[in-house]
Amino acid sequence: DELVVVADAPLSRLPWALLRGPDGRRLVESHVLRRELSGSLRVELEGRRRALSPPRLLVAAYEGGAEAAALGLAPLAGALGEAEDLARLDPSAVLLTGASATAEAVGEALPGITLLHLACHAGLDRLGTPYLLLAPGGEEAGLVGVEQVESWPLAGVDLVTLAGCRTARLGAATGHGDLSAVGAAFLAGGVRRLIASLWVVEDEPTRRLMRSFYARLLQEGLEPAQALRRAQLELAGRDGVLERDWGGFCAFGP
Repeated sequence: DELVVVADAPLSRLPWALLRGPDGRRLVESHVLRRELSGSLRVELEGRRRALSPPRLLVAAYEGGAEAAALGLAPLAGALGEAEDLARLDPSAVLLTGASATAEAVGEALPGITLLHLACHAGLDRLGTPYLLLAPGGEEAGLVGVEQVESWPLAGVDLVTLAGCRTARLGAATGHGDLSAVGAAFLAGGVRRLIASLWVVEDEPTRRLMRSFYARLLQEGLEPAQALRRAQLELAGRDGVLERDWGGFCAFGP
């Protein structure tokens, strides 16, 4: 069964995958979960259907470097491994890693891409402005804000996965329910579907979740919400894995 959640704050901030139904099971165990921001936006996103055969994947992974240290953030030790995992699943994927993962390089690589995966830090600067942290390049400092995201050629992208911390919750977005300003910027740019996180996520569990998610997306041909559910259930069945390691990721869009 599929459960579509349309909720404003504070209900939108709940980890619906972890909530228990009348039978005592978590909702993710019995339902494919999708989040919709509004009925009108759903109609708009449904109209963005794209041919996904074959999918074209772009992966940008940046550990953080000196920029992360200046922001008080630890390096993302698993970001490069995450990118390499996805490249093994899809040898034709375009990889931008380390110093090559600049905002300019992402923008230049986007035409023709249908799946975009960003493995990088996300946060709020001292003024409370949301950002994604990619590699510095030229005059770019590496902090990618909403305006820069909206300037990317995103109209052909079906799915964006934001594998960083709180990417569904950073900043306020007008007209997009309680979705983060960063997430809303991708939708405003033309993206149809989004995977994002509700809270701070750990490096290694996120890498395992994403490896499982893309295996189902690319090799089994599942829809993103279905692939996310299967990946979450796989991690839930492993010893030593906590709900917080996988329960914060959500699928937005049709």
